[in-house]
Amino acid sequence: TAGNGTFTTSNYNGFTQCSVPTLVAEASKNGIPFSIYPNPVKDFFFLKLEDENLVLKINSICIFNMAGKEIYKTDKYQPLLHLPEMESGIYLVRIGMDNEYLTKKITIQ
Repeated sequence: TAGNGTFTTSNYNGFTQCSVPTLVAEASKNGIPFSIYPNPVKDFFFLKLEDENLVLKINSICIFNMAGKEIYKTDKYQPLLHLPEMESGIYLVRIGMDNEYLTKKITIQ
């Protein structure tokens, strides 16, 4: 791991470098709390930042499966995310703001 919550690999057999999130954190290093509810999730969940002023700084919301594959991405804040087609399991929700990522684990039933 690179020490910042990602696994990074170099050029290997002609493939380029990639980073995959590996940490599940309740909040960022700077202590920016956010909540996801309900969790476990059925068809949708709400995403809430404790500081509403930070909503404008969000530049991505991604969902990864436990193999590290990105299965959902949006470039803007959405307080309600619908996931009716996702298989049951554990996923990571990652919020990107400036050069910082906030990550939480969700369970989809």
